[in-house]
Amino acid sequence: MRTIVKLIATCLLISLQSAGGAYAADMTVGVNVVGVQNLSETQQDAVVDQLQKAGVKTVRTLLSDKSAHFLTTAYQHGIGAVVIIDPLSGNAAASQHARRAKPPLTTWSVGRLSDADPEGFKTWLAPLLATLHHDGVKLTALEIGNELNSPSYNGDFDVPGDGRVLGSSDLQKAWKTWSNHEPVTDPEATNLARGFTAYLAILSAARDVERDTPIITAGAVYNTERPHPAAHSPADRVAHGLPADDFIHFLRQHGLDDRVDGYGIHIYYSTPANINAALSICGGPGNKPCWLTEWGGYPTRDASCTPQSPGDASRAKFIAIVRAALRPFISHGLLVSAMYYSWNSGGAIYLPACNDVTSSGRQAISAF
Repeated sequence: MRTIVKLIATCLLISLQSAGGAYAADMTVGVNVVGVQNLSETQQDAVVDQLQKAGVKTVRTLLSDKSAHFLTTAYQHGIGAVVIIDPLSGNAAASQHARRAKPPLTTWSVGRLSDADPEGFKTWLAPLLATLHHDGVKLTALEIGNELNSPSYNGDFDVPGDGRVLGSSDLQKAWKTWSNHEPVTDPEATNLARGFTAYLAILSAARDVERDTPIITAGAVYNTERPHPAAHSPADRVAHGLPADDFIHFLRQHGLDDRVDGYGIHIYYSTPANINAALSICGGPGNKPCWLTEWGGYPTRDASCTPQSPGDASRAKFIAIVRAALRPFISHGLLVSAMYYSWNSGGAIYLPACNDVTSSGRQAISAF
């Protein structure tokens, strides 16, 4: 058991709420915990114990039949959860069309959003949520999908691409062509438009199943670096995607705001200017706030867990800059959640450093 706990401790992302700090009344602050569905129930219990001791109040993790024990145990220990729900769940055939792992883009297979099956999704989701409700679990939010505006998580994108960055106008034009059964002139945009139309039906299905928990869009990755249209390197060609604001705008044009309570967004290594641009989608015509479900991305490679660690001091500077840029959006009610994420060189679940909570981790999770 000691070995298991040590293994989890070396892999787990833990950040600590600052001493004496109080969370803003309408602000959900927490951490991403990845891969709990791959752990035994005993290991999941150890993860919950560490999170509780660290003072973590909310986690973001995948919803599956193998994570229900973790979610229930966490809730019983005062830890809520934003759960990521795969929109292709409930469609076993989707895996047959999935794009296989394709380095350097992904080391995992990627399903096509256009294969989503709303009825199958409801049949899969309803009993899972019923079990959690029966056990008294109240989830913080349902996040339907993850980075669907990126080829890394949406198999409707062409890979490798041609360096073109699509916009909402491209999707709208393709959608009209497809809807009117006219000859397809832009296959990639058409596939994406079909996929996002299916996604809207999935959001409706989620709302049919769950009325009392906030539903938010898949965290859209904000493209701070957009490939040049003339890019020729393989890395540039596979890196193309749909900017977050275009993703939301197209969905809004087709009834998004009637289906969700907020917009998911992911921001990494960002400057205040990029944060301002990324969060410009918050509010808007539908008056929906943003949920920042991933931010950070500062790898931990140094072995020291002390506040004097040079690597941790560098991370702390970035974290302070990001948090300062987020505060105006929080104060105006445009941002209601910030879930920290850490990238490391390996492991399914990530930890800022060693077997302890780093100083920068404490800062990342502290009250705004």
